[in-house]
Amino acid sequence: MPDDPNARYEEILRRLQERQTREAAVPQQDALATALDSLGALGALEAVKKRRPPALRVYGPKPFSGLLPVMWSGVCVWYKPKGYFHYETLGILGVWLLRRGEGIEVRVGVKTLPFSAPVFNPESYYHHIRRKFDLFYTGDASPPEAASCLWAAPYAPQERLSQREALAAALATWRESFMPKDS
Repeated sequence: MPDDPNARYEEILRRLQERQTREAAVPQQDALATALDSLGALGALEAVKKRRPPALRVYGPKPFSGLLPVMWSGVCVWYKPKGYFHYETLGILGVWLLRRGEGIEVRVGVKTLPFSAPVFNPESYYHHIRRKFDLFYTGDASPPEAASCLWAAPYAPQERLSQREALAAALATWRESFMPKDS
């Protein structure tokens, strides 16, 4: 029996609506990306990767964006403890900007994603995890809940230098939380 023509028509209309929504959001997404750049988020996360805690593998950074639950744009790194069997959960550390009415909220935070692939194939895993994480983990790079934030503030372009420093301090605090404690 052929596909229902009404269902096909509804699917085409749904896809057109999604496309129009994405296209309408481009100017606002560009504004978020510009604000993210002014905070030096990509460079700050590159520094995290270069000076990673010794016990972790850190991958990325990579930019992400989305429209739900609010419009957002961010840069993330993903990390896991070193070792063959430490693949069960993956951490995401990132800097996100969320559209809040007429303003923008900056969030530095973390979230964890559970392993969801049917089997663990180390060759495939370690090849793909360097580039992306969504093949193996349930979840995405959307902003974490406010409770998982290391730092949050309204974005203020005139205070971007002090916000860069606060962002770097939040990332340094995250790094220190993985450093061995002196006895």
